Amino acid sequence: MRTKKQSSRFAVGTLVAVVSAVALGACKKEQPPPPPRPANPLDQVARAIGDKLGDIKARVEGAITDKRPALSPEEYEKALLALSACTVTEHGIDGKCEAVKAFNAAKSSSTSLKDFAGMNAGLGRKHLTNPSPAVRVMAADLLGSFFGASQESQTAVVAHAPNEKDPLVLAHLIRSVGSSSKRNPAVAELLIKAADHADERVRVAAIGWLASSFARGVKGVVEKVIEKMQKDGSVKVMQAACRNVHRLEDERFVPVLKELTRDPEASKAFYSDCFAGLVESWNAYMGNDAPSQKAYELTLNRLWDKPRSDARPPWTVMSYFGKTPKGAPAWYKKETVLKALGDVAADPKANWMARTGAAESMSKLGGTAELKDVKDKIEKSGEGDRNGKSYVLPKVAGYVGGAR
Repeated sequence: MRTKKQSSRFAVGTLVAVVSAVALGACKKEQPPPPPRPANPLDQVARAIGDKLGDIKARVEGAITDKRPALSPEEYEKALLALSACTVTEHGIDGKCEAVKAFNAAKSSSTSLKDFAGMNAGLGRKHLTNPSPAVRVMAADLLGSFFGASQESQTAVVAHAPNEKDPLVLAHLIRSVGSSSKRNPAVAELLIKAADHADERVRVAAIGWLASSFARGVKGVVEKVIEKMQKDGSVKVMQAACRNVHRLEDERFVPVLKELTRDPEASKAFYSDCFAGLVESWNAYMGNDAPSQKAYELTLNRLWDKPRSDARPPWTVMSYFGKTPKGAPAWYKKETVLKALGDVAADPKANWMARTGAAESMSKLGGTAELKDVKDKIEKSGEGDRNGKSYVLPKVAGYVGGAR
């Protein structure tokens, strides 16, 4: 028979294995590029999942090294209810509140790992109607898990959300159940309605799930996301919708992105986000199940748009071109992409980081000959500005010489 200590270690080890396996599968869909492969396998899992789930390493390693047992249900409930002494700010429970400090200190890593797996969701459901907004915020967070909210938690949120008066609590409720819209029409309806909520925080939370692969194919989602992209009125909402719209893999967005990337001055606050959504509609880092040819063709047109400026094309997306689309579709022409990138890299009117980003992508695509042409053009132009002379030319020359 196992001792209590051995059983605890076995349980943690099993949960680590399950979380790691699910994480590696989940990360294939829509997470940002991971850095170079780390030595620690736990780091590799955490970074592959991305920022949203990047605390997996700390939770798992903490559960192994933190010798304190998990809080009992009674202890956890007592600490949760003590949060009623705290106020909530625009972004969450006031971190200066002594009760929230005590709450965080009391939670061992084993308790946090149980939260991560949704094992304390019952406590969250029990206190969704607590008079204290701080308690309700924490209760809402307990409903979610790495594996998605349970059916029982989804039902509880759908029933409670229409009566929730605090926008912060409602935003947390949406974040906890939003991944279930495809398998639960009631959750999908909740998200679509929340996308029109008067409070920006609620709309951002809703659009975060609507413009995701979890809502792909759900009735009414594409129409609502298009509406939010065009006329929400909140920069944060429009940025989130534009940047993540590629995850829905629907070409009805292409005409909208065409308008929103036409003039960087007219859509200055979210121009780069819309440009990113456009590029990732055919060449997302983790690949697209259905890369969009229309988005690819529009992207090439946008790369040739002139006059170039500090904003056009946005420097933040120029490194996205350094790979071929998933499945190497016949419509993708590397030579055409290299030509457009080369023109950006050689243009002194473009942002210097856009130029070096274009050169980096050219190098990754194997465009050494095209890079040499860019180098020659820059040298012959006699660029005297500090950016071109001190930053762009050395980078391009380095790539010509084989640097990465």
